[in-house]
Amino acid sequence: DHPALYGYMVRDEPGADLYPQLARVVSEFKVQDPRHIVCINLFPVHASSAQLQTNDYVEYLDLYLKTVKPPFLCYDHYPLLRNNSDRPDFFLNLELARAAGVKHGTPVWTVVLSGWGSLFRKPTPAELRWQVYGGLAYGIKGLAYFAYWPTNQDYSAVVDYSGRPQPIYEAMRDLNRDVLALERVLGDAESTAVYHTGESIPGGCRRLPEKGPVIELPQHLPLLVGLFQSATSADRYALIVNRNYREALTVPVHLGS
Repeated sequence: DHPALYGYMVRDEPGADLYPQLARVVSEFKVQDPRHIVCINLFPVHASSAQLQTNDYVEYLDLYLKTVKPPFLCYDHYPLLRNNSDRPDFFLNLELARAAGVKHGTPVWTVVLSGWGSLFRKPTPAELRWQVYGGLAYGIKGLAYFAYWPTNQDYSAVVDYSGRPQPIYEAMRDLNRDVLALERVLGDAESTAVYHTGESIPGGCRRLPEKGPVIELPQHLPLLVGLFQSATSADRYALIVNRNYREALTVPVHLGS
């Protein structure tokens, strides 16, 4: 009954061999405490078959949703590497998670990189926004951050060991305020399509048709657009994201009927 209790973190990055056990745990939590969420966080798309315990990532997600029947699908993907490169499959992971969520009627959450250490670099405010808005354009309904608190002496996070906010704290606070404002519009909206533009688009993703029926964008700019339909009205929405977090863009937009 404590007001700070939001839910229970049951398992991080399980292999599919644990799904039957996790299904029983989730089912029992629904009986014992239906008022709070139960979270299981899955591997990212670049995990090995030995880690996934399936033939591929699509099977990993599909089997999880069929077996465990969770309240939402949650996974982590940390794209900002210490050598200043980015993992190329960040948007592919969003694409596959969204497809699994649509197939099973399950909302999708994602974990955003907010900490840094031996593997990952310190996110700039722009890189933080890029991760969050990329997820929102794909219809993500829940956001978590890794990590708020340092996990060890070699890993920095949003606050230090004494709980004092680090510089990234303010960027996260302001970003979360923006997300809450968008939630009033997109919170109950259904993600209907996601497209990309640019000289090249991320692997496994779809290019925006040049003469789309809903929206037209410059094909040469590196953009991501998520299309949404309100659940309570005839309103439709488009969330346009700059895929290049290093350079601001001015984007002309043509909306169709």
